[in-house]
Amino acid sequence: MKRLILIGAMLLMITGCASGGIVPLHYTPVQAVKGDCPGVVSLIKFEDERTGEELGWTKEGEPVRAAGDLGEWVARAVFTEMANDDCDVRYHEMEGAFPADAELKGQVLRASLEPTEKTAWKAVLQVRFELLRDGKTIYAEKGFAEVEKPVLPGVASREDLLDEALGGVIDVVLPSIMRELRSL
Repeated sequence: MKRLILIGAMLLMITGCASGGIVPLHYTPVQAVKGDCPGVVSLIKFEDERTGEELGWTKEGEPVRAAGDLGEWVARAVFTEMANDDCDVRYHEMEGAFPADAELKGQVLRASLEPTEKTAWKAVLQVRFELLRDGKTIYAEKGFAEVEKPVLPGVASREDLLDEALGGVIDVVLPSIMRELRSL
């Protein structure tokens, strides 16, 4: 009987962790910035260009939403990467005439989190980055990442998948942006 109760409790934990609702947003740095960080960079909060609030839907039809603003989440992650390498980066909520050598902004074009199997979920993230100098675009790139894993207690959570997808996008795009900044 104890074994049956334990198995039932484990099944409830697994399904409870994969239900709909709010998914927290966090970011684990991937150390994408290496080398010199010349000048001052004004980092503007990224815009969420998606058409709806939902990241996806559970198999039961429940909406899955982010616990915060995706544009701010991406911009703060970029800020963290640059600041961790002693870049002189300044975060701003909106565009403006801030004294800086360059401005970095972008858009979240796609963000989804959906179940693919009984316990597996897939996170997809596409972000456009735009580097400007004197109001003119000098570099632009779209980053894309897709992560699919089982979502199980103690193994991985849905927020871990989003975190890994964002790290994948930043790890590919930010080194190119840093090369452009060094050439200014």
